Amino acid sequence: MSLSERLTALGGDISFIGYGKSNRAALAYLRAIGAVNDLTLRQAGGDVPPGIFRRAFVGEGYLSNLTERAYIISPGVRRDALYAGAPEGALVTSEIELFDDAAAGDIFAVTGSDGKSTVTTLISLLIAKHYRRVDAVGNIGRPALTALCTEAGAAYALELSSFQLMYHAPRSYAACLTGISENHLNWHLDMREYIAAKRRIFSRTERAVIGLDCGECREIAKEIHPFAVFSAELSDAETARYGAEVCVRADGERIYINGRAVYDLRRAALPGGYNVKNMCAAVAMTAGIADEGDFSRVFDSFPGLRHRREYIGECLGVGFYDSSIDSTPARCESTLESFPRGVVPILGGRGKNLSYDTLGRSLAKCAAGVVLIGENRGEIAAALSGLDIPTVAAGSMTEAVEAAFRLALRYGGGSPTVLLSPASTSFDMYENFERRGDDFRACAIKIIKSKDTAGLTDYRPPTAG
Repeated sequence: MSLSERLTALGGDISFIGYGKSNRAALAYLRAIGAVNDLTLRQAGGDVPPGIFRRAFVGEGYLSNLTERAYIISPGVRRDALYAGAPEGALVTSEIELFDDAAAGDIFAVTGSDGKSTVTTLISLLIAKHYRRVDAVGNIGRPALTALCTEAGAAYALELSSFQLMYHAPRSYAACLTGISENHLNWHLDMREYIAAKRRIFSRTERAVIGLDCGECREIAKEIHPFAVFSAELSDAETARYGAEVCVRADGERIYINGRAVYDLRRAALPGGYNVKNMCAAVAMTAGIADEGDFSRVFDSFPGLRHRREYIGECLGVGFYDSSIDSTPARCESTLESFPRGVVPILGGRGKNLSYDTLGRSLAKCAAGVVLIGENRGEIAAALSGLDIPTVAAGSMTEAVEAAFRLALRYGGGSPTVLLSPASTSFDMYENFERRGDDFRACAIKIIKSKDTAGLTDYRPPTAG
């Protein structure tokens, strides 16, 4: 019996744990198959939508007194309490599992600590001409069930988070692990659990594809006998050691497949050395489907996704860049490395229980100043205390952008840049990183379009916060 049939047979005795994007998509799907008659909502906080749920439990204790026979879980909710408290034999599932149960077509699954969304998007563009229909879905922002197709000829580029993979790995035609660095230690018990979740993406795939530019992935590659490997750092001989059928490599000028040049990187629209690795991942994932014409068509024109080192504009020679997606120190460091000296990053938000100690090395190389904002700004300030860099604390995004602009003008030299790269999540001040990036953009554009910047160019001595 399929998962959908099992849910339909329950007569609607279903509880939704959380009501975000994925669970709203799951509700729409269950309505379409006639499995929603007696619904319950359980969530830690937020409003209850009217006219949908017969019962609602909100706030502390929302997972107590579990009586429903099925539970649809939001990705960010750990299932420990469900497994302990739900009735014996209760069905615990998710939107991704419903999608996996019903979807027809090839799934190109992607996970990793960094680069997931860019790689997912590139894959969808590279294979677009080779399938009747292609959708980029999952953790990238569009729930997979909203693109569900039950007919032949469909393909999905499916981004998966460690939260989703913690409990289920969808079957896939190809599965990619881009790389691993410390992340989500405010949710996972430890790095061992985080790595195990990421690695689970290979458990039901025809083609395992793995990046070799991190030590953890190289160890995994030794064990799984991958179909394809990729690297922007290793030589042909080094990538060949892993016995993969396909080896994709970049040398700074070209991308190679098994030693044959397939794309001239000097033509690429995507900025930053880290995006070379992303392009290599997409080439490896689409091996045997996409060709050199597809690589040129996509890489020559794709400028990148929003909030990922996105150029906003310039004022008095100072460039403004939005990289709000940078929610970890490692991600921030990669972005900083793509700039010369003269950068003033805006750092801070809500942490993920990660260390900021290594961030100082990247800042020492390129930062002309630092602006700290958000809940964890004191923690970051402590980690950067040994640096001889002007540091300013700000109470709002407007204050932060204005302070960063002043620092860039005074200390930025020949390449003054204001960069939002928080190394933290947005949840202390914003609903998501997109809202944070949009606020930064609005503040930057206000400066860019200002007819009188005299008030902003007046320098005020920085104070550490």
